[in-house]
Amino acid sequence: MMPCNRHITGKSKFKPENTYNIEGKINGMDSGWLYLGMYDTSRKAPLVFFDSTKIIGSNFQFKGKFTDPTPCKIMVKNLKFLWPATHYFILDTGLTKVQLFKGSMGNSVITGPKSQEQFMAFNKKIYDLEISFDKNFSLQRKGIISADSLNTLEEAFYHKKSDLLLQQVKANPGSIISAFIVKNNLNYEIGIPILEKIYNSLTNKDNYYARSILNYLKNY
Repeated sequence: MMPCNRHITGKSKFKPENTYNIEGKINGMDSGWLYLGMYDTSRKAPLVFFDSTKIIGSNFQFKGKFTDPTPCKIMVKNLKFLWPATHYFILDTGLTKVQLFKGSMGNSVITGPKSQEQFMAFNKKIYDLEISFDKNFSLQRKGIISADSLNTLEEAFYHKKSDLLLQQVKANPGSIISAFIVKNNLNYEIGIPILEKIYNSLTNKDNYYARSILNYLKNY
């Protein structure tokens, strides 16, 4: 089972090519096509597709070349009733295992190289933090805590979120994935001083995501 397209970028005399290998199964489909896409930095489309493969007996495989770890999604061709794509995952060298669900692509399970595991671990920290904080809205509606207390808890929530972002960047300052994570968590609740500290901790600023952070800082 071979994909139609085998590379993201051409050969570079500066960066060696690596090989990605994605193997998986999709529940609810025995045939059809899947696309592999990356973030469209031109903002003209949700994704830029660079690889495709056939589903054969619910199984599929993508193989190709790339230079840098890349945030990607897998999309089902011609699936109209829902946004037919997974959440972002990290395309990296080595084997990535995927379990897709036709009726619920957002709940797909993707495991693989260390960069993907780190990405999943960070997302879980953010998710757990958000779930813990969201419970306070119900408490406030029931009169168990006051609006002022909710505001204080919200400030603490964003402080913890900022700390998690800073920890991610300091642990992986040269990773484009760190810049991607920060870019996707930009909002006005993250104070400019801490965001500047996060940005300055990045050692790889020559990418779209880092430039987006800098542009946000300049235009805040």
